[in-house]
Amino acid sequence: MNYIVAALLIPFFLSSVMAESPGDCLNYEKVTVQLTGRIVIRTFPGPPNYESIKEGDKPERPWFLRLSKPICMNADSDGDFNMAEARVSDIHLVLHPEQFRKLRTIMKKGPVTLSGTLFHSFNAHHHAPVLMRVTGIKGP
Repeated sequence: MNYIVAALLIPFFLSSVMAESPGDCLNYEKVTVQLTGRIVIRTFPGPPNYESIKEGDKPERPWFLRLSKPICMNADSDGDFNMAEARVSDIHLVLHPEQFRKLRTIMKKGPVTLSGTLFHSFNAHHHAPVLMRVTGIKGP
């Protein structure tokens, strides 16, 4: 009897694990995407050791787009950095000074929609696996 129950549950389990197929995932760099979420600002320890603000590391305060529904990313076959990622909920934002000003005025009003290109993290200043070079901002 237990074998029958297990046999019936295996396809269900496998389908939930495989739900994010590469066809559903987004691509890096050359493709412009639009993502919607809330702006979140977090503090991380920065240089020189990236370990502890209390111990003297400079604080870094990156801005993130927190998505209401996680996304996944396809690996980029053209480069070494853009790796596949699953269940990405926070996108580290790369913003120009005027974009910071615009987001400050609209971020407390509700979700924002950002346009831009995505790339994978590659250094200690990147505090999420996926980053966005923002090219457009739409407010609530």
